[in-house]
Amino acid sequence: MKKQILWLLLIIVVSACNNDKKGSYSTDLIKNEATADGKGDPKNSPVLKFDVTEHNFGNVIQGEKLTFTFKFVNIGKSDLLISQATGSCGCTVAEFPQEPINPGKDGIISVSLNTEGKKGPLDKTITIYANSFPSETVLHVKAMVELP
Repeated sequence: MKKQILWLLLIIVVSACNNDKKGSYSTDLIKNEATADGKGDPKNSPVLKFDVTEHNFGNVIQGEKLTFTFKFVNIGKSDLLISQATGSCGCTVAEFPQEPINPGKDGIISVSLNTEGKKGPLDKTITIYANSFPSETVLHVKAMVELP
């Protein structure tokens, strides 16, 4: 009886997940020409072009929560899908568009840096994973954290 209830719950959960259309993409949108060795033909791929890939907050006081918005444009020829934006540590968090970015359209990646417990120079990275060419882009946020 317990197995039957567990299977029923599993089916309900899977059905509920499959009915959520937000964030699900048609496979024809993913057109990454890059191969595992980084070679490929970028002419038909999405291409991320950032205004800047590094931001320096300068001197800040320990405990400050800092934010910066990186702006980009998809200069490629197909829809851009960002799958992840991963910070180099737990103090760095990025928010990114969940919807496809059409060719010629822009978007933003908002980065938060928590300086609690940090001191001295910081150089944290945010790695963007997308169906673009290249498939990974690294952004930097820097600060010099001073004690209060």
